[in-house]
Amino acid sequence: MVNIKKLFQYTKEDSLVRDSFILLVATLIMNLGAFLYHFVMGRMLGPEGYGILGVVLTIFYVLLVLHYVIQTSMSKFVASFKAKRDIGSICNLFVRSTKKIVILGILLMAFTFGISYFLAGFLYIPKGVVWIVAVSIPFILLSPVARGVLQGAQRFKTLGFNYITEAFAKFLFGLLKFIFKGA
Repeated sequence: MVNIKKLFQYTKEDSLVRDSFILLVATLIMNLGAFLYHFVMGRMLGPEGYGILGVVLTIFYVLLVLHYVIQTSMSKFVASFKAKRDIGSICNLFVRSTKKIVILGILLMAFTFGISYFLAGFLYIPKGVVWIVAVSIPFILLSPVARGVLQGAQRFKTLGFNYITEAFAKFLFGLLKFIFKGA
């Protein structure tokens, strides 16, 4: 029988197992949150509304390709700097990357606003929904910078907490929309 308490004790020999277990549990909780989100939204929105949500999430999933590239790259460089104990380079990388990602996010947001009428007509969704997606783009692109730093610095508890927080924040914002719509 595996002793769960032992998984969380820190030693050089078992840190891989412990950190993997932390991310496994965080990912399971995050996926549970995603399941609950889709289940509740499907029931509350109905077929048409859930179809629009599906289109919006598909746009976000396309953006997630860039998201994961950024996170993986940041993680690689941070891990390299951490191995050299070069904290200054980690801070410099974080600041410079954040600035560049903000600029990229603003450019993509402006581009999305520019094509919003075409995109809304092509996808059969309201223009306001496309505008919400456009405003979300800089934030979607900022999160992998911080997550990449956490992953590269091997701060897996904080990274796992970040994943869980995101999943349940998405769920709560979905619920709040209906609470305030009904009021």
